[in-house]
Amino acid sequence: MSGRKRPTIRDVAERAGVSQTTAAVVLSGKRPDIDRFPEATQRKVRRAAEELGYSRNLLAASLRTGKSQLIGLLMDDAWAGRETPWFSSPLNGQLLSGVNARALELGYTTIVRLIEPGGGMPDPGSVSDLVDLGADGIVVKAPSDEAIEEIKRRRELGVPAVVVFPQTDVELGGCVVEADNVAVGRGAAELLAELGYDHIGWYGLDEPETAEKIREQSFLGVLRERGIRPDMALRGTTHSGKPHEENVSHAHEYLSRVRPRVVYGLGHGPTVSLVLAATDLGFSMPDELAILGTDCGPPIWGVPECPRVTSFQISWMDAGRIATDMLVEMLEEGRVDSEGPRLVAPRVAPGETCPVGKPAGAGSTRA
Repeated sequence: MSGRKRPTIRDVAERAGVSQTTAAVVLSGKRPDIDRFPEATQRKVRRAAEELGYSRNLLAASLRTGKSQLIGLLMDDAWAGRETPWFSSPLNGQLLSGVNARALELGYTTIVRLIEPGGGMPDPGSVSDLVDLGADGIVVKAPSDEAIEEIKRRRELGVPAVVVFPQTDVELGGCVVEADNVAVGRGAAELLAELGYDHIGWYGLDEPETAEKIREQSFLGVLRERGIRPDMALRGTTHSGKPHEENVSHAHEYLSRVRPRVVYGLGHGPTVSLVLAATDLGFSMPDELAILGTDCGPPIWGVPECPRVTSFQISWMDAGRIATDMLVEMLEEGRVDSEGPRLVAPRVAPGETCPVGKPAGAGSTRA
């Protein structure tokens, strides 16, 4: 059976009246490489490719260049096993969107490897899987200690990696993207102090990760700077890794016992538990109880009964874009222009649980 011959880059170049090199660069989509050609030339090449039905053969290109133009993304499957698809987890979805969008802008394609339910953090085998699939480099969210060692080994073999939001201190030089947790805690304390709140509580995990510890230290330090003495009796904790209902019950007990005027949730999970417990107890937010969260900007997906939470946010989309820029810099220039972690600055997401710009009614508490 005879078939139409697949058009080549040479065919595209001839139809567009340009060199093969020009056609190849334009169709690669890589910036800033394509920016050196006039828009008119780019349009001619793309029109010729469309008319001929040309599509890039990534396998052939990788054989010629030794590069696949693939970026691997490895992260946990946060919502697997639930009726809600995994990409409905707003944070993982933002990270994927950031990596994928920036990769496309730079002429790369993203391949994703998700850790199975119950699989925990990305492990050495997961790292190897992505590299074996042909990824030129990888972005890894919160890898295990063992995976960090595998990342280091792969780097020595010429496969760069960028770690996003590590859960422990890692020694990877400038190959880490981290939330500016000092700024998160500082911003939360400054906002509550400026609003005039007293009787300030804070709520986190009983076994906090490094990020939460940093937020808490920064939060308490700024309160002291502002002349607000933190009352340790107002500190509350919930259990790590416990069922959702049990954590809400702990928050219920905390709010009933302590009755703070405002509470700062040090993380996503503790904040969700606080808001659901406050709703169960009938608190009017923010009039009777204000809650300021972390990474809980509106809406909290998958928790429809939650009001829109006022929250200090780290944009996981920005983190994904930054990580991709760093990875491509290593792939194309062999270096990354940073000695320490690249920090993602927080921003305030206004919601219904805490004001962001008006007096809070200092001194009032619920009887």
